[in-house]
Amino acid sequence: MKRIRKSSIIALFIGVCIVAVWYFFRFDLGGNEKMEIIYFDFEPPKSFDPLEADRAINLQAARMMYLTPIEISVNNRLVSSILKSFEYSKDQAVIKWVINPDLRFEDGSKITSEDVVMSVKRMALNRPMFPVLREIVGLTDWLKEAFPLKSNPSGIMVSGDTITIKLNKDVPNPLFRFCLELFSIIPSKCINLESGKMVCDMPPESGYYKLVSRGQKGLE
Repeated sequence: MKRIRKSSIIALFIGVCIVAVWYFFRFDLGGNEKMEIIYFDFEPPKSFDPLEADRAINLQAARMMYLTPIEISVNNRLVSSILKSFEYSKDQAVIKWVINPDLRFEDGSKITSEDVVMSVKRMALNRPMFPVLREIVGLTDWLKEAFPLKSNPSGIMVSGDTITIKLNKDVPNPLFRFCLELFSIIPSKCINLESGKMVCDMPPESGYYKLVSRGQKGLE
């Protein structure tokens, strides 16, 4: 059996402590306020693209720096910082979100309903069989379009700050899926609508922490 290096144990311990601090503070910060400094004493993320946030090396940075549509509170309840309200109608199989119009990205630009919808559309385009997403009305036809990100599936409707997502059928606990870092919210301007690729090296933060500096050994 290989011996575990002491440095690896220390790095793991620091990582756990950082996550614990983040988990404690994330629900106590009001509005769009951010903690000023974080230090990652381990290998920096390989990518800030939300679509790669499920990789272990990218997960912690995404979790701290970017909001997702829905979050899980310390009491294991569904909450949201980016939405004023959210609901799911089982009878109609409809998800309804209302965006908080006062939130902004770290660069000062407003977080819009289009930014939130883009997080859903990119996931639907890249992982069309993902639970809940595969049940979006009109998804199959939308995926056949030359540049799907330039439009919405017929089941996704945006009216001002309100987003409505119509599903083909009732899905158990659909809102829970949108807590995943894969749905991290970044500005739509950071996405090439034809290739679907992220064009910003590091999108401005939407979450509770901001990146102050980055180097080969870690992030602050």
